[in-house]
Amino acid sequence: LSSAVYIASLLLSGPAVAVIVGAIPALLSQVLRRKSPLKIAFNVGQYVLTIGLSGAFLIGTGTDPHSFEVFIGSAGGAAALLAMFVSYFLLNTGLVALVLAIVKGASFLDVWKMGNKEVVLPYVGMLNVGLVAAILWTVSPFAEVVLFLLLIVLDLVMKTTWELNVETR
Repeated sequence: LSSAVYIASLLLSGPAVAVIVGAIPALLSQVLRRKSPLKIAFNVGQYVLTIGLSGAFLIGTGTDPHSFEVFIGSAGGAAALLAMFVSYFLLNTGLVALVLAIVKGASFLDVWKMGNKEVVLPYVGMLNVGLVAAILWTVSPFAEVVLFLLLIVLDLVMKTTWELNVETR
């Protein structure tokens, strides 16, 4: 669920606002779950880096993160969105895999492949839902209610897939 919200925020507000939208809930949820300061720092930092650098791909390609016409109506806009999606996925999953590989003393690539082979399709779906959410917001904010229900279902699918993956290891 959070990835879709962050993608929509990137597209609607740009990277500076999206980083805040990602950092504050991440910080609050970690503190409320009484995570260690080190885990809190990593998790919040992971979101800040992932969202900020992914947003930089939009700006770096010369696109305006506040206008959807560029994204929908041109090959360059589609390429910018694809670069943002790919960078978001690789940064988000790669940072976690890197820490796990260091902790376990394992190969980064092995850890990354094992942790992501089952979640790639739901993750791609979540990123695209973020795009749809941003577009719907510009058309009719009330359409977000229907989309929110879809996001909840996708979030449950991703969490269930991850938990099953962890249990079968």
